[in-house]
Amino acid sequence: MEIKFFSLLRIFFETLKNIFFESIPYLNPSKNFPKKNYSVFFIAFLLGFIGIFFEPLYKEQWIRLVWVAFIEEYIFRVLLQENLAQLIEKKEFLYISKANSITSIIFALSHLFTHNFLMGILTFFPSIILGVVWDKYKNFYLCVILHFWYNACFFYLSY
Repeated sequence: MEIKFFSLLRIFFETLKNIFFESIPYLNPSKNFPKKNYSVFFIAFLLGFIGIFFEPLYKEQWIRLVWVAFIEEYIFRVLLQENLAQLIEKKEFLYISKANSITSIIFALSHLFTHNFLMGILTFFPSIILGVVWDKYKNFYLCVILHFWYNACFFYLSY
């Protein structure tokens, strides 16, 4: 029993290590920085102002907004959306891939634990936008910047 547990634990950590090392190329800003067309990013940036129309229940600390954007984008874009994109067919509808749709549904459902029902479900839409930016540029840092911007507009500009 004990040997089986340690064997499973070793496999688990080996899998985590492999996932991390496979995601490292997406964390290189010079490789993935868009060189030509910023229109998708600019439109996504402007859509962040929608957050001023909602009233949050509390204010978040700035450092937490950065940290949450960093962690969530790594988990949902680099790990989940990118791996789903490799596993399922690459059809798009209005620039939204199937991998983006599935990732955004999971993203919204995960926010139901920390937000009220309506706000949790509404996180689906910024997630779709972030997913489109990810599909277009494959740039982790652009997604983190946009995610931080959306959170900042929601938590600070809405007051």
